[in-house]
Amino acid sequence: MGIAYGYLGRGAMARGEDPRSLVRQAIASFDRAISLAPGFAYAHTTRGIGYYDLGRDAVKRREDPTAFFDTAAQSYRRAMTLNPGWTLPRSSLAEVLLARGEWEASAGRDCAGTLDTAIVEAEPLLNLDDAASRHELMGSIHAARADCARSAGRPSRSFVEKALAQYRLALQRTPGEKGLRLKVSALERRLADAAS
Repeated sequence: MGIAYGYLGRGAMARGEDPRSLVRQAIASFDRAISLAPGFAYAHTTRGIGYYDLGRDAVKRREDPTAFFDTAAQSYRRAMTLNPGWTLPRSSLAEVLLARGEWEASAGRDCAGTLDTAIVEAEPLLNLDDAASRHELMGSIHAARADCARSAGRPSRSFVEKALAQYRLALQRTPGEKGLRLKVSALERRLADAAS
């Protein structure tokens, strides 16, 4: 039942509708599952996805998503403890930390710590799975970290270079991916502009 509400909530979000009621119903279902089987990593992960969705919705509403993102991260960490070999909670944790870091940057807050934690959490994924999506996630985190450093008046070139390297690895695995090519081009221009 929770998964159905979760998908309905994501559909509502995609259509620009208010997903909160549906996502909260999904979370309630996962909470019930956790109360019956506290060691069920899948329920903790899907609960985290629900809170991540509430956080993304809060960002769209120009509200503070911190509590939602923190609760999602807590759920993912619990799932990682319960099932250390399962990569979904770790990649989901890296994604929620990326989203929180991007929001912190947009709100004028210090985002370095959050994004540095995202890098630490995402790095093991590259050793477990060489998929394009893993490299793209790591590239996106480094790109956000570069933006964070630049907005704070700190050097960002090393983060741009790391992002570019990860996006290029992702592009090698999915050569037809137009979005990746655009990300690579944008970062190459950024490096070229910084050099001139």
